[in-house]
Amino acid sequence: MANERPQLSGNELQQLRWLLGGSLALVSIWAVWYLDAEAWPLLGLATVATFLVLWRPTLPSRIPVWLHRLAFPAILAGFAFDFYTFGQVLPSLVRLAVMLLAYRVVSYRKRRDDLQLILLGLFLIVSTGVLTVSIGFAVQIVVFTALALGLLLTRGLVDVAESGSESTDGAAGNPPPPWAQVSWVALFGRVARASDWRVWTFAVLLFASLVGVSAGLFLAIPRFQLESSLFLDRWMNRRSVTGFTDTLRFGEVSDIQNDESIAFRVEVGDPRRLPETLYWRMIVLDEYRDQSFRLSKELKLAGFGRLLTDWRLPGFGFPDQSANTTQWTFYVEPGVSRYLPLLSDFRGLVFTEPQTFRASAQLRMIELSRDPSTMKAFRVDRGAMSGTIRDPLFEHRSPMAAGRVLGRTALEVPFPAEEQTVWARAVAEILGGKKLPAAEFSRAAAHWLQAHHAYSLQSRLPKGPQDPLTRWAMSDEPGHCELFAGAFAMLARTAGFPTRIVGGFLGGTWNGDYLIVRNSGAHAWCEIFDEAGNWVRVDPTAPATGQVGGEQRPELRGALVAETGWIARLDRLRMFWYRRIVNFEQRDQVNLVKALRAGTESSSKQVRFWLEQNVQRFKRWLTQPWNLGRIASVAGPIAMGAWLTWFWRRTGRDWWLGWRASRSKRSDPIRREAGRWLERFASARRHGWESPVATAGIEAVLQRLRYGAPQSWPVPEPVFRQANRVFKDWRRAARRSSENRA
Repeated sequence: MANERPQLSGNELQQLRWLLGGSLALVSIWAVWYLDAEAWPLLGLATVATFLVLWRPTLPSRIPVWLHRLAFPAILAGFAFDFYTFGQVLPSLVRLAVMLLAYRVVSYRKRRDDLQLILLGLFLIVSTGVLTVSIGFAVQIVVFTALALGLLLTRGLVDVAESGSESTDGAAGNPPPPWAQVSWVALFGRVARASDWRVWTFAVLLFASLVGVSAGLFLAIPRFQLESSLFLDRWMNRRSVTGFTDTLRFGEVSDIQNDESIAFRVEVGDPRRLPETLYWRMIVLDEYRDQSFRLSKELKLAGFGRLLTDWRLPGFGFPDQSANTTQWTFYVEPGVSRYLPLLSDFRGLVFTEPQTFRASAQLRMIELSRDPSTMKAFRVDRGAMSGTIRDPLFEHRSPMAAGRVLGRTALEVPFPAEEQTVWARAVAEILGGKKLPAAEFSRAAAHWLQAHHAYSLQSRLPKGPQDPLTRWAMSDEPGHCELFAGAFAMLARTAGFPTRIVGGFLGGTWNGDYLIVRNSGAHAWCEIFDEAGNWVRVDPTAPATGQVGGEQRPELRGALVAETGWIARLDRLRMFWYRRIVNFEQRDQVNLVKALRAGTESSSKQVRFWLEQNVQRFKRWLTQPWNLGRIASVAGPIAMGAWLTWFWRRTGRDWWLGWRASRSKRSDPIRREAGRWLERFASARRHGWESPVATAGIEAVLQRLRYGAPQSWPVPEPVFRQANRVFKDWRRAARRSSENRA
């Protein structure tokens, strides 16, 4: 008797190939959702088209031939128009790859087309992974690899099955191929019956070994600092939709505060040294013009150095020994800003790779040469978050510098005379006839603003011909942080204090062992220049109570709130991805090797100690006196094991193989159906029915279906119909014979 597992037919292999190709295309298309390529309508159409042709593989045969002929010229014309209109290389290439991939999916594919499908999908997966460094890339590339290997395997099996015969792949303009009439449920059942769990186990172990070896090679290869190794991000012009720029208009900060996405994450070397309130400075704005604050050209020329390309930067401020300094590691998400979040003072800064930037120790700012399209990580050594910044250059400025920088920006109140009079009256009300130092004036002016205005993301400015900032400051309307900061700056400048606005983020949430700062924490505050030559932080927005429209807002106080729930756990997994994969460098390799060596040594010591203990215990057991009971306790299990071994080799193995063979036969529906008909014929003979001549031939065919190799089978359906007719005739003849005898 043959004991062969059922094999998939050529049509079933074609159906499996079609399913794997469509699944691979879906994984590749969905990967582009993470990329800011502005292709969501195209991605939606490609996804719908893929699901339709997977549901009905006969649909591609309905596409006219002329449409296939126009497809590639139309796709190339669309790419040329896309590139000419937007002028972005990589987004245009991504959209071109999606269009080509979608066309391949909705067409019947030959071997060459399947290979093109894999290459297009690989381009989309790798481009997305390089540009987003998302943790999803690890999952996508593993799933894509498994699907690609499965597609190549089925493609090879189809080619072998069709060698020497006409291809059944299908072609444009022809009727649908036979395999296009598919029932996916039946196909899955057929694949399950044709599968061997041992082969699946070996395949899974082999694929897991491939992934493990790849991960091991990633950990083992040396790290090199290649400044321009990953060039794709230079082809991706990302817009800073949530970050700050060097111009702060009314409404920008409030727009960002409605965004709950993550701006950056921060690892803190010693969390005990965290200040009570966290201010992350990014940009200094000194000039007010056209209803907006900006970094003036004069201050930018005076404060920033030349353009550098380096991966190290000397410190700003040099905090003293009494400051709460520690190490800070920043992971800034793409699209936040070209200005990096910083502390007020630190000893040094180290990037993970060389960056092109400008730095200003006077302003405590770092500006990258372009908006980053990928996550940027950098480490700040001995950093401290202080509310006071020493600025001796500004304190001992020359008359020429005073006229160019100080008088033009830090003391400028760019309003008409009548509006300046309004501001002067407000300052007089704040001073109350006294001459106050900078610190006392800051408290009085902030109190005056908080007494007249509440905090709100929605601000309605009173109508009038005056500047919007003047109209808001002299009203009782609520406002957001930029209005508070702008009004304070104008009050302080009117009182004669140099003042500038600082844009950045306030507060953060604690997630296990690192800080999360969201875009909703975007904030603006002020720095006033005091009599001691320091820029002192002043936050005139109402953060003392955190009250916003009757609702408590902890982020306005800069308070630390713990992250909880599944979202926090998933973010910790993303942070692990950033730490150990994206930001993995040679120092991490050394630490990992040390940890593995320490773990191996500790495990080997434990194993050696366990072996020594058990060897000593066995020696003590052997040296104890032997009596009849001890001999029986040893000889009994040995004899039982020997008998079980003999019984298995004599009888048990044959029984096991026979049982597996019977299960294999019963597992095939055709064999089961043939077995049922043979059992019916045998039961009829046991009941004394006279066997007609026709039963001999049909029983021989049924026995071939029940026990023979699938290659020797006739078509099963006519055989079962004939068996049904023969059995009915046999039953009628048996009834007539019984009636005649009666």
